[in-house]
Amino acid sequence: MALKDLIVPKWKHSRAEVRLAAIDTISNDPKILQEIAQTDLSAQVRIAAIKKIEDEQLLRTIIQTEKEEQVSDVARKQWESMLKKIVASSGDQQAVISALEQYGNEKATAAYLCDHNPDISVQRKLIKQVKSPQLLARITENECAFEIAESILSQISEKEYLERIAQRASNKKIRTIAQEKIKTLFADPLAMEREVTRKLKLCCTGMDIQVSPQNYSQALELLDVSRNVWNKYDPQRQHPLAQTYADAEKILTERIRIADDQKVILETLESICHNAEELGNNPDNTLEERFEQVQIQWNAVDRTKIQDILTVSLDDRFKRACSKAVSAVKASKEAREQLLRYQEALELACSEIELFVNGSAEPDEKTWRRMVANWKRLDAKKSVDETLKKRFSDAEKKYQEKIDSKVQLKKSELQDEIESVERIVSEMESIALSEPQQIRSRYLYAIHLKKEWDKPRPLARKRTMELQETFVHAFESFMTLYHELKEQNSWHQWANEHVKTKIIDEIAALELSLQQGESLKRIARKLSLFENQWRRASGGERETKELDERFTSSRDRIFSIAVAKKTELLETLKALLARTDDTNQAEEVKALQRQWNEIGYLPPELEKDLPDTFYGLCNSYFEQRKEQYQKYAEEVDKNIKIREEICSEAEKLAVSTDWKTGKEAFTQLQKRWDESWPAPHKRSQELWVLFCRSRDQFFEQYHVFQTENDKQKEELCQKAEQLLNRLHVDDSVLTEEEVETVVIESVSDVENDTAAGVQSESAVVESSQQSDADETDKWSRVNYGSILSAAIKLQKLWKEGGAGTKERSEELWERFNGTLRNVFAIIDEEHKKNLEPKELLVKEAESIALSEDWDGTSLRFQEIRNQWKSIGQASRRDEQALWKRLQAAGDTFFGRRRAYFDSRKNIVRKSIEEKQQLIDELEIMVRIAGKSHLLKTSQKQSAAEILKKGIDLRSQLIVDGDPEKTYNNIRKRAFEIIDIWESGEQLRGKDFYDLDRRFDELLGILKRR
Repeated sequence: MALKDLIVPKWKHSRAEVRLAAIDTISNDPKILQEIAQTDLSAQVRIAAIKKIEDEQLLRTIIQTEKEEQVSDVARKQWESMLKKIVASSGDQQAVISALEQYGNEKATAAYLCDHNPDISVQRKLIKQVKSPQLLARITENECAFEIAESILSQISEKEYLERIAQRASNKKIRTIAQEKIKTLFADPLAMEREVTRKLKLCCTGMDIQVSPQNYSQALELLDVSRNVWNKYDPQRQHPLAQTYADAEKILTERIRIADDQKVILETLESICHNAEELGNNPDNTLEERFEQVQIQWNAVDRTKIQDILTVSLDDRFKRACSKAVSAVKASKEAREQLLRYQEALELACSEIELFVNGSAEPDEKTWRRMVANWKRLDAKKSVDETLKKRFSDAEKKYQEKIDSKVQLKKSELQDEIESVERIVSEMESIALSEPQQIRSRYLYAIHLKKEWDKPRPLARKRTMELQETFVHAFESFMTLYHELKEQNSWHQWANEHVKTKIIDEIAALELSLQQGESLKRIARKLSLFENQWRRASGGERETKELDERFTSSRDRIFSIAVAKKTELLETLKALLARTDDTNQAEEVKALQRQWNEIGYLPPELEKDLPDTFYGLCNSYFEQRKEQYQKYAEEVDKNIKIREEICSEAEKLAVSTDWKTGKEAFTQLQKRWDESWPAPHKRSQELWVLFCRSRDQFFEQYHVFQTENDKQKEELCQKAEQLLNRLHVDDSVLTEEEVETVVIESVSDVENDTAAGVQSESAVVESSQQSDADETDKWSRVNYGSILSAAIKLQKLWKEGGAGTKERSEELWERFNGTLRNVFAIIDEEHKKNLEPKELLVKEAESIALSEDWDGTSLRFQEIRNQWKSIGQASRRDEQALWKRLQAAGDTFFGRRRAYFDSRKNIVRKSIEEKQQLIDELEIMVRIAGKSHLLKTSQKQSAAEILKKGIDLRSQLIVDGDPEKTYNNIRKRAFEIIDIWESGEQLRGKDFYDLDRRFDELLGILKRR
């Protein structure tokens, strides 16, 4: 996980699955959703964000800018869903109209007009979107305006929909108008036939579309619709346009098949892209192997069938997926290394716990909790090995046993304290019953028992409280007896007043010496001696009260100075320990300890917890310092090993000739060296010398390589300048063959010098994938295409040559790049000069594509093609675009021309068949008239046909017993045949001339009586 993943929101996480999960938690914040939908690298994440967007304008922007079809489709569906909701639930009529206009769906618009019956202005706007006659007829069945219904009726010419309107329209007048239109349109018996012919002709001409994987489904739908229409009106395929339709159907079917193959290839590429994207989302131990398989699959796809289809978005998508997969592979390796470090940390934590449990030290609950918390923290990250779990469990049981032992020991200590308390109370009661002569000798023991009683006994606190009253009563009883005895002896002590005065003077001298800087420790010891002397010389309270107060006051002033000094030392210690960047901290702590010890011990009631706090802080500091020194030593040992490894790797890299990898490796080694601190100075100096020696050896060889590259790059500059000079040569001096020869020799020399014979991708595209226009293009003087290809090759060779010296790198690059820029500028100018006449030719071709001057336009297309060949080449992109337009215009014209002549052939064939039938009938009439002997040509009818037709005509023409009527019938039928023969278009041609001659011959025979 990247460091920034800890501070950025989840929807900006580096892993796509985390971002995808975070989208569900995002409240509908349009700004965040817009940023994700437009900038996230994962298509799945963008799709999830789009599904939550409710901004119609934003969805339209995404549809227009999104490159991946899958994401764009989701955005379009979301946008359409919003428009449907507006149409279904919005009360704002203007919003509904706007939504319907944007949606552009005929069925939705028709449904709204039928269900909501809007006002006439809205109907006028929306009715323009509906083109289907079925939907238009349905609209008239609802309460639509008469103006709208009349407009609909004027658009429909199909009989079935006119009949539907005539039967179901809500307006009676509209029904009447529909009936009249039916009578007008279909009164002519041939109207239906003409209508059928019109629809079938639409089937033929409407199938001439270019099919691609994008409109594959629309082409299939078009083919299916045209077949249904044709099968509806001409199921037997007997119509004169049947052959034309069959040809168009065959062409469209072939185009659909090709588009289907292209679609399969694109879907395969899409699937490989998806698999590549999934690699980054599902990393495991086989990620690197699966990534190699995906790359092999991508490179193995045969793109020959989609060479004209742009796959830039898929290529970019695959590159992004590969980049992500490479990162995932790297992350997987890092994860394995991290797992290894995690296992080592677990092992270390377990060993530390075992060492702590097996040690001889007393159980320390704070240390134990710290170790267990560390173990649980590691255990919470990943599952722990069962062996380590067993070791931890055993250590935990052993520690619990030590705790139980300690608890048992505490119970024993509790019993001891209870017995001690009871013993003190028993002895204090015994002393309280002492004889008067024993009281003075037992006073100190009583004071000792009092001190023993006042000592803290946390374990026996309850028993102490129970016996507190008994002990106090016994102690006070003894002290009462003692003071009574002391009162009796006070008269002996009044004479010691001069002794006390002397003691007070000595204490005053001590106070003065303290102010002059004498050691508190020495003064405290002297003060303790004076206190003992004072107690021995103490007299009655009445006689020595003033002296006692002076003594107490002087003593307290000295002790207060000592306590203040110790308090100051404690605060100084706390401030010192709060600093973390002081190198002399340990010495200063020791100095404070010495100052504390010089003050010495003070009465416990004055010091209270000052000593415990002071010494506790000092002990904690030195314990922590000890641990830091241990960690420092371990880190030093670890870093020295790292630096030894760095020197070993540097020694291997010193002889490497992979300069780019070597430079990056030395950079990483230097970074690792800088990070491997602290380390022993002396050993580090030795290793640093070894590392620098290897690094200097590598870069000395690298500088030699750069110097050689400078020479090669200078040769490339010369070759580039030669190309530029060739472009400036007079047109009459250099022929196309000479330019081609010079260019090939120049590039061959450079390729041999640099041992790099691989063409760049763009050069291969320029030289190998030539369109029909490229194959026929012949430049008259300078072959700019060859020079362009050579310049691109020089660019490739420059990139493959590696880096040069720093001193000459910029100079050579400016020279080389400036020369090629001039070459490209001249070629680009030539391309622009040739582009304009080609655009004019294309526009002319597009303008005459719909012409019906078949012969003249065909010749003009041939002239345009020849002129195209004579014009120099434009840029490849513009050339291809213009050539496709020119091809489309030619396909349109010649497709129409072919369809026209195919239809004419059908008309001629049908006319010949009709005229042949009339001639056959005339032949039979000649036979019926008894003039078969006058027939000079052999008839093409079989005897069976002649017999069958003769029987039919005989019954119509011959009147038994009346030759005159028979002759009149034959004559009348002959006139009818002549009228039929002369009606319609009179076609020309050898076949028609032969038929006319035969027809006249038969008529001449019939005229004879």
